[in-house]
Amino acid sequence: MLNTTQIPAPRVPFMDERTGTISREWFRFLNNLYTILGGGNGIIDPVNGGTGVGTTPTNGQLLIGNGTGYTLNTLTAGTGIGVTNGAGSVAVKVADTGVVAGSYGTASTVPNYAVNAQGQLTSSVNTTIAIAANQITSGEVPILRGGTGASTASGARTNLGLGTMATQNIGASGTFTTVDLKTVTVVNGIITSIV
Repeated sequence: MLNTTQIPAPRVPFMDERTGTISREWFRFLNNLYTILGGGNGIIDPVNGGTGVGTTPTNGQLLIGNGTGYTLNTLTAGTGIGVTNGAGSVAVKVADTGVVAGSYGTASTVPNYAVNAQGQLTSSVNTTIAIAANQITSGEVPILRGGTGASTASGARTNLGLGTMATQNIGASGTFTTVDLKTVTVVNGIITSIV
C-alpha cells in the first residue's frame, strides 16, 4: 500500500525552514504523484486506476484483463459470429448463413432444413409432398378427393353405388365398324379406341 498523504494545506510551506529543503509533507505528496503516475514512464498501473499499457489503441481495440493488468486486443469473428472493428466502435452480429428470410412450407410442400453445429439454419428449401400409394397404411381417401372412402373392395363398391356384386371384365375382343364408318377396337369388352 502506498504511503499516501493528503494535499498539504496552504499553511504548510513548500520549503522546510530548518533544513532549507522541500518539506516532508510536500515531498510525500509529490512522491506519491510520481509513483501513481508511473514512476516516470507515463504508464499508470491498474492498481492506481490506470491501464498499465503504454500503447495507443488502434481502431476497435479494447482493454482486456489478463490477470495482472490489461492487454489491448480486438474481438475476432468466430463460427457464426461476425465482428467489425471500427474507429471508436465494435459491431458484433450473427453471420449470414445464406438462408433467405421468408415463410417455408405450404399445403403441398414441407420445409427441408440443414442445421450447423451452432444450431443455425444453413439452408432451407420447400420440398413437394409426395407419398407413394404403398406408404398409405391407414385411413381412407374420401370420394371427393378421388378415393373410394373405404379400405376394402366391398366397402368401395358400396360407397361408389356399385352394389355388392363383384364383376369381371370378360368379353368380346376385336374391331368393329359403326354405321357412320368409325372403326371401334374392343379388348375384353372394353373399348380401347375409336377412329
